[in-house]
Amino acid sequence: MFPIRDGWAMTGRFGYNSQTLNDVTGVSGLSMGIGLGSRAMTFDYAFVPYGGLGITNRFSLSARF
Repeated sequence: MFPIRDGWAMTGRFGYNSQTLNDVTGVSGLSMGIGLGSRAMTFDYAFVPYGGLGITNRFSLSARF
């Protein structure tokens, strides 16, 4: 986590799922994303290519009460 300002922090992610290696053609299994959060709220984004099937962009927004 990297502190930004006023209680906000940013994180980065990178991963590889080797189980998808033979499932689809092209680049698959890689994923990367970023997260931005504070005590009350978090926002996450992930980019996941699925080779010949296309690309998935995943967003999430969470709030704590």
